[in-house]
Amino acid sequence: MTFTALGGDSFWHPRIAPGLIGREFIVTNDTVLLDANEEEGQIIGDVHIDGGGTKTFGGGSSALGWLPGASIAFAVGSTLTVGVKKAASVDTANGPAARATIGAAAFDVFATLVGGVDTITTTTWRNEAMVLGTPFSVADGDRVAICWHLATVSGTPAVRVRLGTPTSQILYPATTLVTAGPTYTAVTAFPNMMLIFSDGTLGWLSPTVPFSAATVDTGTIGITNIFGNIVRFPFGVQINGLAAIVNPTASDANFALDVYSTPLGTPVQMASVTHDANVINVAGGTRYVSRRLPTAITLDANTDYAVGVRQTTATAVAASIHAVNTATYFRAMGASEACYAVTSTAGATFASVSSGTRRHLIWVRVSAVEVTALAIGLIPLFLSLGVGV
Repeated sequence: MTFTALGGDSFWHPRIAPGLIGREFIVTNDTVLLDANEEEGQIIGDVHIDGGGTKTFGGGSSALGWLPGASIAFAVGSTLTVGVKKAASVDTANGPAARATIGAAAFDVFATLVGGVDTITTTTWRNEAMVLGTPFSVADGDRVAICWHLATVSGTPAVRVRLGTPTSQILYPATTLVTAGPTYTAVTAFPNMMLIFSDGTLGWLSPTVPFSAATVDTGTIGITNIFGNIVRFPFGVQINGLAAIVNPTASDANFALDVYSTPLGTPVQMASVTHDANVINVAGGTRYVSRRLPTAITLDANTDYAVGVRQTTATAVAASIHAVNTATYFRAMGASEACYAVTSTAGATFASVSSGTRRHLIWVRVSAVEVTALAIGLIPLFLSLGVGV
């Protein structure tokens, strides 16, 4: 194979989310709290349709996936409307904060949850069937507002929409909490929702970081064990660097970043870079680490490889792991469900974690692409897989 260098710092795979470069650790955000009559949470952004094109949203086969936050109180006397408002409802004459038309009547497609009948379970992902309203066409790139509207006549409701906290401010997609007045308050948060169109195609407000549970440390990897991800490309690439979120517990908690071929059979180590925990800024803290490989290595097309963190001493090292409700939701984070978390005991065959719905925060840096991939125009596919930022 012949390769063409990409130049510069090349691309990371899966992508590193904008606003989280150098950290990537998702912290939960329950700022969108609806606890009074006519309050509303709104997230306004541009829809990315998996595969592009135009799709129909609405009807019983469409759904909106979202994650309720902590301490939910939803009983008789309250109604929560969840759904989507088309671009025509977005107010471009007023603001900031960003805003769309308030109220249950403004939804184009929605579901209605009734207190005392429907139960909203704390921190448990929901796919809300969009059975009400009028289905409409959404083209890739269209602007919409995803909204939650609370109407209450009695009781003390509290419905929280769980989003993700970035490490830098986000102007757009725009999240707004609407309270009495109306008062519009901007919320700094990553979207955490998925659109499921009538034909099953996924969509999201780009960028989004879907999660069903917050990013957490895995716990101790164990000496000689590896916690990693499966990676696979549709064409040959060369990689020259690895990165991960790692928690070495002490100054002697050494570790290595490795690459393995045939991970689901008999793994063979292709490359490794060891790291002495004395050469870190914090022991006992979750931090980003990036290392160059001594020599770039080649990954063949349509072939599984494992990249991982290996604990090299008896002192505990942890990795970090991210959870989604459904494996296909990883597409919104760069790379498809073909990139998923695996573990190996002492270099033995790697095993999937939680049926593919988890992914460790581990990346490879792609430095060159197979020439034939360039010749047949696969770079758009390359980028759609999340090889970049």
